[in-house]
Amino acid sequence: MPARTSPHSFGNEYSVPHSLALDANNNLIFLWGSSVYVIDPPYSAVTTTIGSGFSAPSGVSLNKKNKLLFVSDTGTNLVTVINYQTGATVKQLGLPYGISQANGVADGPNAVY
Repeated sequence: MPARTSPHSFGNEYSVPHSLALDANNNLIFLWGSSVYVIDPPYSAVTTTIGSGFSAPSGVSLNKKNKLLFVSDTGTNLVTVINYQTGATVKQLGLPYGISQANGVADGPNAVY
């Protein structure tokens, strides 16, 4: 996983997080504002920021191997694929990949939906 950030209090600051996912270690992944955050158990503070600068992130999904994180962005109509271990952007998927409205994301056996 990317380097840990200074823990943020998990309270009113994140009052409307959306698109929640859990990784294999039960870490909670969620979108808030223009960033992707991770909270380790016991879920009292944000411990990691994986991606930031999204226009309007709307969905987050982690593949079954916990290696790739998919973030859909309705502002740019892109799905950004992020290496979950390092936080590096692997690829951005958009219209050339058949994605015209990136409203949500789910990882399937042979495709991203």
